[in-house]
Amino acid sequence: MRRKNVTEKMGILAGMGLLAWSMAGCAKAPEALAVRVKGAEALGAYQEAKDSHPGLSLYTALAAPEAYQSEASDSAGKLKVYTDAVVELPEASKVSTAYVSQQPFGQAEMEQFTKAFFDGANVYDAGTYTEQDKEKSKAEAPFPFREELIDPFFPELGSVNSFYGIVPMEDGTYYRYEMVRSNSTPMQVFIKKVNDLDDMEESRRSLWTDYVSMKTLYPWLPDQEKLASEIGISMEDAKKVSDEKVSRLNLEGMELAVSEYAVEIGGHGGKPKPEDLKNIGYCFHYTRKLNGIPITYTTERGGFTEHADSEIKPWCYEALDIYVTKDGIDAVSFRNPYEIGGIKDENPGLMPFSEMMQIFEKMMIIQNEDIFTDQRAFGEDVGAPAKARTYRVDRIVFGYSRIYDPKGGNSAGLLVPVWDFFGEYETDFGEEEKEGKTLVREEHHSFLTINAVDGTVIDRKCGY
Repeated sequence: MRRKNVTEKMGILAGMGLLAWSMAGCAKAPEALAVRVKGAEALGAYQEAKDSHPGLSLYTALAAPEAYQSEASDSAGKLKVYTDAVVELPEASKVSTAYVSQQPFGQAEMEQFTKAFFDGANVYDAGTYTEQDKEKSKAEAPFPFREELIDPFFPELGSVNSFYGIVPMEDGTYYRYEMVRSNSTPMQVFIKKVNDLDDMEESRRSLWTDYVSMKTLYPWLPDQEKLASEIGISMEDAKKVSDEKVSRLNLEGMELAVSEYAVEIGGHGGKPKPEDLKNIGYCFHYTRKLNGIPITYTTERGGFTEHADSEIKPWCYEALDIYVTKDGIDAVSFRNPYEIGGIKDENPGLMPFSEMMQIFEKMMIIQNEDIFTDQRAFGEDVGAPAKARTYRVDRIVFGYSRIYDPKGGNSAGLLVPVWDFFGEYETDFGEEEKEGKTLVREEHHSFLTINAVDGTVIDRKCGY
């Protein structure tokens, strides 16, 4: 029985293949959650960073505070939104909108990516690779892509074009090296380190994800202090390893957006257990910057269309994620590189912060009211509806998001300034339900995205 109103842990791409995976079930909220970020704590950390970079004039331009508190609820008091958040504004004095399009990913790009991460190591076709006859299977860009149906029984779903490679390293380990093209993703590049050839298939079931979200779901994970002591490399040194690779890609405006602890969970038949923890390390998420303002990092992939007959061709967001352990680069996921075009509007008028918060508090109630609707009467495979839900917002972030450009076709978009809201939520299903109360924190899942120019709500799944 699948309950749609409980957010399941989204599948996290470990840099390999078109693999998506959901963590089933949510752990009951622990009495003292060490990883939970409070508004006051976040403000302290952000204030320290701000003091070292004075002159954040956007606070003045938008009449925005450095921290914000409010409460909102529906008329019945079942849906509540508590905001005790740090307001994160980048160091910038100018906000523009800009054109963005899909960057072609041909032979030159393949060669650049291969050189950046493997620096002269040989790449082999996984379909013909053997230790005894390496040269027979050696592959060079442009690599031999193979077309495969997504589902042989439903050819209308379309196909993907894929290259599956193997890169032997001098220390006896290997890297899976895969490139995949599909309708919504002009290019996806995946890299995953494996110890030997026998681990190739098993590695597809091992997935990296952020530590904070997983710790909320699975308290058996080690505390952050213990995790940090056991990783075997400092975050600063791991960042140097990651930054060096990204610099070699020569991606205009691509900069580090988020650094965090990460855990690799192995394949399992349901709810993961302590023995499924395969590795620990860091993840570094990179996004583009325009005028010093980053594209806000979220876990939403995009590429969704509301209707099957939609004329909009799906287009997922750009994403570059690198996972580093004490042994170096363990996994890389690079999807849909952007090409940043010219400026559309040098100085679009931005709505003041106070008006943004009025829209946020109203739309959070409107967009989440359906969690109390019983869908079982409509034949939906769901459980009983929630009895109550409480959102706690502890981060309010100003940045860019890509939306479709209605005049530019399916492969063109706009970078527009937006506000995003992050935190956690607790759902009460009533005493008769086995879930009881559940706490969910998806660390980089935005509850709501609001266009900072006109106040419209942007559906990140669809990109408009």
